[in-house]
Amino acid sequence: MRHLSITWLQGIGHDVRFAARTAAKDRSLTAVAVGTLALSIGLNATLFTIVSGMDNVPPVAHPERLVSIGSVDGAGNPLSVSYRDFADWAATASSFDAVVATASAAVNLSDRDRPVERLAAAYVSAGTFAIVGERPILGRDLRPDDDRPGAAPVAILAASVWKNRYGGDGAIVGRTVTVNGVATTIVGVMRDGFRFPMVHDLWQPLAAMPGLTDGPRDARTLNVAARLVAGTTLAAARHEMDAIAARLARQYPATNANVGAVLEPYGGSLNLVNPWTAMLIAVSIVLLIACANIANLLISRAAGRSREIAIRSSLGATRWRLVRQLLVESLLVAAAGGGAGVFVAIAGVRLWVASMPAANWPYWYHFQVDGHVLAYIVAVAAGAALVFGLGPALYLSNRNPAAPLTVRANVTAGAEAAQRWSDVLLAAQFALTLALLAGAGLLARTLIAVYRADAGVETQHVLLAGIELPPPKYAAPAGRLLLYTALEARISEIPGVDAAALASGAPFYSASIWSVSIDGTAASDRIAAATTSYVAIGARYFDTLRLRPVRGRVFSDRDGMPGFDSAIVNELFATKYLPGVDAVGRRIRLVDPNNPEPSPRWLTIVGVTPTVRQHYAEKIDPVVYVPYQSNPAAAMVLLTRAAGDPVALMPALREQLRQLDPELPLVDVRTLTSLVDGTRFGNKVFAALFSLAAGLGLLLAAIGLYAVTAYAIARRTAEIGIRMALGARAPQVVWLFVARTVAPLALGFIAGLAGAYGVGQFVSSMPIGTSPHDPATFVATSLTLVAVVLVAAVMPARRAARIDPAIALRYE
Repeated sequence: MRHLSITWLQGIGHDVRFAARTAAKDRSLTAVAVGTLALSIGLNATLFTIVSGMDNVPPVAHPERLVSIGSVDGAGNPLSVSYRDFADWAATASSFDAVVATASAAVNLSDRDRPVERLAAAYVSAGTFAIVGERPILGRDLRPDDDRPGAAPVAILAASVWKNRYGGDGAIVGRTVTVNGVATTIVGVMRDGFRFPMVHDLWQPLAAMPGLTDGPRDARTLNVAARLVAGTTLAAARHEMDAIAARLARQYPATNANVGAVLEPYGGSLNLVNPWTAMLIAVSIVLLIACANIANLLISRAAGRSREIAIRSSLGATRWRLVRQLLVESLLVAAAGGGAGVFVAIAGVRLWVASMPAANWPYWYHFQVDGHVLAYIVAVAAGAALVFGLGPALYLSNRNPAAPLTVRANVTAGAEAAQRWSDVLLAAQFALTLALLAGAGLLARTLIAVYRADAGVETQHVLLAGIELPPPKYAAPAGRLLLYTALEARISEIPGVDAAALASGAPFYSASIWSVSIDGTAASDRIAAATTSYVAIGARYFDTLRLRPVRGRVFSDRDGMPGFDSAIVNELFATKYLPGVDAVGRRIRLVDPNNPEPSPRWLTIVGVTPTVRQHYAEKIDPVVYVPYQSNPAAAMVLLTRAAGDPVALMPALREQLRQLDPELPLVDVRTLTSLVDGTRFGNKVFAALFSLAAGLGLLLAAIGLYAVTAYAIARRTAEIGIRMALGARAPQVVWLFVARTVAPLALGFIAGLAGAYGVGQFVSSMPIGTSPHDPATFVATSLTLVAVVLVAAVMPARRAARIDPAIALRYE
């Protein structure tokens, strides 16, 4: 057995040495193959690093047991979870050994000797850290007796706050600080990098959340996570939660009649609907094009090796021995391509990280070419070697050993069979390339649609700043309204300010989704399930954005007061929900699905404004604007239009707010231009990546066709000389080689259109997606492919037509 192993290893070593000599001998083909693989594998590894870096769950023990539980209404719209539903789930569900709830908040942290600092905080129920296997590195965890109404206020700090604000002082545990104006004891510090559930820096007990325990059952403000009991499947847990939701619907019909429960793996799962997964598939298609390209080159070169293979076979080499040798050659090329692909991936990941906007990415996201990614590269390179190497190896090893020995060495034996294989591979490359080109074209049109939709707002000279009022001090709506109206008045009087207004959500970025019903409209499933984006605004909101109403008017100072229940809708709302009629004067009623009012008021539409995108990376939506005076939220965005540089206004804005309340900071200050640019990041990155994939695929297809044509010319040089000596003209010689691309191009074109349709379905599901049947895009991409294919075929053919017939006839 040992002797056989040594003999086998010696044989492999001989194969590797022979493969290295073969690669060095045919340097041009080797360089093309290695470069092709390096680019395609590097692009795949870059996308794999990004996708795998967005892990589905935090780094916890048994992540498959961690699930999120949400509510859903009868129309399938997702809802948050109410405290009372959460309490019932935790008390009755047997599929989980822990059920916890969290709610995000922003708090003001202050000390007597330090300035106020705004932190991203979370209210968490006792046991939250335990389900993800974490505990404080200093102090203790939150206990059940902390998480009850009336308990002494306590908090846990993130390590970054502990180090940056308190210098890593070990005596922080037990210190009293002020959180939102309430004296609070620090009881623990979490480890470096831990920011669960997403990017939080301070944690308080869930019971400390204002208005939580005395709110109605349909006040839905929580996110719920749970850990499955060992051995319990997700399907079984879903079945139990459906039964619990049905019981609650019978028990509390007023609030739970059309509310169900939905369970998903924590953080969701990647699927074809997820654009990142689809992008990984797109770059995998590029790898398939590269493999088809290399396989085509190998098959084209097969004729030149027919005599070599025949001699080795005649001397006793078995078919397996020949296949092994040829596969080793393919593996050597793949290894070189994979090694170069590592450097391409490192550069790609660095470019990705540098281009990422500042965003609240979950704390467990990690983008680095590590051992996990290197293992992926090895697997992809090995798989690619089999894909592009096995077919040519089987083809060559299956040849009749006597056939090549009966003709001159460089006369092609079995050329027709080789060309059939080559045509099939070319057709596959053309089909895949056309599908990628169509996707890139559709995404480019999508990006153009985003820019066109945003062009109606003059974003220059507008500054945004967030204001978040602490609940204890501003629990009453009257107190919030007094502060907001005073702040708008003060800022409007600052020299250099053209207009200022408050809004509950920044344009292009955020808005609540509310249900809407329309007075006088017949009930239907479409209307019953109608939703709209809801934005509460100040009277000068549209002046600040330089938007004029299409019909009707904007708000006055009276709107929002008792007896003046008004609303403004955008054009999309009017055309979607009130087609063919004048929206001005119609009445609508809005309901917050997470906190519904018992008797919502009817609002009269007083104006219709141009459609402005109200969400980040989502389709353009219908929007209803209401005066914030009717419902002043605790968190608002201040929009200020400056006559000059808006950033220069920041000190004056901070001073005006400080004079109203010294403990309130302005947070997340940025220009509207930078915000809009950031909201386009998703569309830009997908369009860029898909265009890169399509461009690389097109380049590889062109290189492959060029190389195959050049190989065909090299094999048929003597034939070219004979044809030209007998009077063939240059165009006839060119057509001789260009004509062979017509059949694979036609076949690839037909198959590619079907693939383009599938890609179009994906693109149409993306933010502000275009039609998957956009004929202009299909025509443009088809013409691009045809033009590149013809150029790639004509270039080597024209060189062949310039060969001296005398030289061609002497070619050996």
